[in-house]
Parts: sequence; structure tokens; C-alpha cells
Amino acid sequence: MEVTAALSAGVFSESAMSAVVEILRRGLGARLCRLWVRDVEGKAFECIAPQGQEPTAEDTARISAEIRGAVSGMVDSWDAIDMHVLMAHEGDRLGLIEVRVPRDGREVMARDVLSVVANVLSPLIASRELSMDLAYEVARQMEKPFFFAEPNEKGDGRVFSRGFSLAPGEKILVVDDVLTTGRSLIEVLELVNREGGDIVGIGVLLDRSGGKVNLGRPHHSLTTLDVESFAPEECPLCREGKPLVKPGSRKF
Repeated sequence: MEVTAALSAGVFSESAMSAVVEILRRGLGARLCRLWVRDVEGKAFECIAPQGQEPTAEDTARISAEIRGAVSGMVDSWDAIDMHVLMAHEGDRLGLIEVRVPRDGREVMARDVLSVVANVLSPLIASRELSMDLAYEVARQMEKPFFFAEPNEKGDGRVFSRGFSLAPGEKILVVDDVLTTGRSLIEVLELVNREGGDIVGIGVLLDRSGGKVNLGRPHHSLTTLDVESFAPEECPLCREGKPLVKPGSRKF
């Protein structure tokens, strides 16, 4: 599926979401295609749309009210249908997919595709919000600004999300929810160093490596787990034919 391929490179970067919108617009022959997601503070909804389809203030107010009211449906006209598919995770309303497709007999197929895409995106959005909420709350308690780093659209390291930047020499506390292999955190540390920031500490909620990961500097965790690992030929789950599950959010 093209959508999962687009997400696998950047998981939930803005460029990945723009790619999803373009895939839906092209694949459904949509006259209008926009993706609405909740902002960092959780108070408003931001729109990801192709050039020329940016929403007006009235559009933003209307869609925001629709998401909060959990309204999801279709509005008919003589030659097109507007489809609004809510994205939610565990009862939390995260955003909405908005498309306008021609009335050409493929409406049911389009609705099914949007439902699948919404189900794919919802847990990814929830995961991203968890990471951003952690950074936001730590910064709020410390009365400091916060920055969010996301995967580079080229698949090489991390970049700051749009609107986030730091000044050379600015003191930075790096926080994350889960430490597994350390790769994501190392990419963030490299980004901060590249931008001239001064890293004063690293903190994680859960260290799944049992303290074995070396980040090149000390880090602190609230909880540490020593998760046992095996070589493929020694894995008892493999011998039993059980499917493997990859934790984390680097790849979908």
C-alpha cells in the first residue's frame, strides 16, 4: 500500500503526511484532499493540504467543530461527494481526513480506502502526540520553550519540526518516552550538536535496554527493564513458529 510505504520513511513527519495527502488525492481522483491533525497544545487543528487547497478561517472553524463533535459523514451534491472520516485512538479524537470525490460509482471504494488510511494513521498520530506531550509538559514545568525533532524526509537522521529552531549555545535537555536501541536519541543528540546547542542532560521514561545502551553521555530513566534478546537461531519464539513483533515507531 502506497500510504504505508510513504510513512515507513518518516513515520509522522510533515513531509510524510503531505505524501499521504498526495497519494489519496491522486488515487481517488479527489478534487479536494486535506488532512487535519491536532496541534501541539491540543487546542486547535492544523491542516496539511496541497498548494491551492489551503483552508480559510471558516473552513478551519467548521472542521475543528466537526472533529470535536465526532461527526463523520458525507455531503452530496449533483456531481461530487464530500467525505469526512474521523481519526480517533482509544476514544481520543485526533483529526480528520477530508476529501471531495467525483460521483462516478467509486464512492463506496473511496469510503473504504479512507477508513483504512484513518485506521493506519490514528495510532501513529497518537504515538507522536505522546512524545510531543512529554516534551511539552517537561518544558512547561521548567517554564522553558520546547523543540520537537522528527525523522528527516530523506531518511537520514532528524530535523526540527516546522516552527522549531534553537539558538547556538542554547542549553538543551533531551527527553524521550522509550529507549530501546538508542538510535533515535542518538540522532536527536547529533541534531542538537549540529545546530550548536549545549546538551545538559538526557532523560527517558522507560529504558528497555537494561542500561546497556551507550549514548555517549549519561542518561537518566524513571524505569529500567532488562529485555532478553536472542540470536535468530536461538530464539525460542522462532522455534515455536510465533510471529515477531517489532516495538517502537521507527518503521511502520
